[in-house]
Parts: sequence; C-alpha cells; structure tokens
Amino acid sequence: MQNDPEDHISSDPESVLEASEESKQREAEHREQLRLKLLSERELLGKGVIYRAYSKKIEALMTIPLVLVGGFSAVASVILLVIIISYPPGIAVLIFQKPHYIILFIILPYVFEVVWFKYIVRGYACDYEANQTVFSVTRKGKPILSVIYKNAVSVKYKPMKYLWFDQGFHVTIKMKTYSLKFDYVVPRAMRFHHDNFPFEIIIQEIVRREIGEQNAE
Repeated sequence: MQNDPEDHISSDPESVLEASEESKQREAEHREQLRLKLLSERELLGKGVIYRAYSKKIEALMTIPLVLVGGFSAVASVILLVIIISYPPGIAVLIFQKPHYIILFIILPYVFEVVWFKYIVRGYACDYEANQTVFSVTRKGKPILSVIYKNAVSVKYKPMKYLWFDQGFHVTIKMKTYSLKFDYVVPRAMRFHHDNFPFEIIIQEIVRREIGEQNAE
C-alpha cells in the first residue's frame, strides 16, 4: 500500500513579510525613542524653580503695610505697658478677663509682620531651564531672561539685602555687547554654596567655550 505524501502547512509568504516588516518598524521606533531620550538627557544641563526678588518699587509698596502694622502694634504695646505700670493688677485683668486685647493688638500684628516679611523676602517663583545652547528663565510661560552661552563673557554676584536681611545676590551676566541682571533670592541653606547656584551653569559653559577656543588655536 502506497503512503500518501505528508501534508505540510506552509505559512503565507505575504503574512511572514508583513510580520517581519512590523517587527523591524517596532524595533526602529524603539531605537529612535532611546536615541531621543539619551539626546534629551545629554542636552539638558539643569531645570527647576528659581526665586527672583520684587523690584524696588514693588518692595517699597509692600513695605508700607509692614511699617503701618508694626507702628500700630508698637503704639498699642506702649499703651498697654503704661496701663500695666500705672495699674499693676492690669496685667492680670488683660490675661484673664480681656485676653482678646493681647491677641488683637500684639499677637495678630506680630504674626502678620513675620508672615508678610517672609513673603517679601522670598520674592516670586520662576522656572529655569538650561541646555547646551541657552540658559533661560520664564514666569508663567513668559520669558524673563535668556542667555546664549556663546555670547556670554562673565557672571558676577553682588550681595543683596531687603532692609537688614540677607536676601541673596544681584547677578550680573556680562554679554559681548550688553549686560543682563537678575535679583536672585537664595534659600538660606544654599547661601554659601555657590556651586549649586543655577547661574554656575553659565560660568561652566563660558569656561568650556574658552578652553575649546584655546585648543582650536
């Protein structure tokens, strides 16, 4: 008895070709995503939040309520002190019978003074981002500062104060034909760590460019 030829199930050549092309396409897309990710990570030198001091005009306007409330609280404190001195049991009356006077004329103004003072000193938040070409600062999407490294010459810091409080530094970025300024409010923990300042990125890129120019000569 003659055996029938063994049946073989062969795949459709077109299906195999489509599957192969789809696999290659996915692999190519994956490689491109990795390339873009590595390129992005390589180009991004820094990114985060940076605080800028209010202008002197705005600071002066914001200081007015600070002075008024402080003066009011000082006068109220003197009046209460005079009452207590002239009438010794007065302090017991204030504490136990009329504590709202202490809260209204001393505690609340003091709390306002502290909170408002810190609000002025802290300044307002901006976003900064630095890649290998430009250092930029924006606020709510609007540009505030843009430094192209190839045109930058130097970065200098000058101490900045609000009243008697060390607030940060006046940053002057000297370009080839002009200068840019930024009143940088530095968190107290970073006050003596210049290496962590965002503007150090500009200095590093200036040095890198100068070294490259020297090597090219």
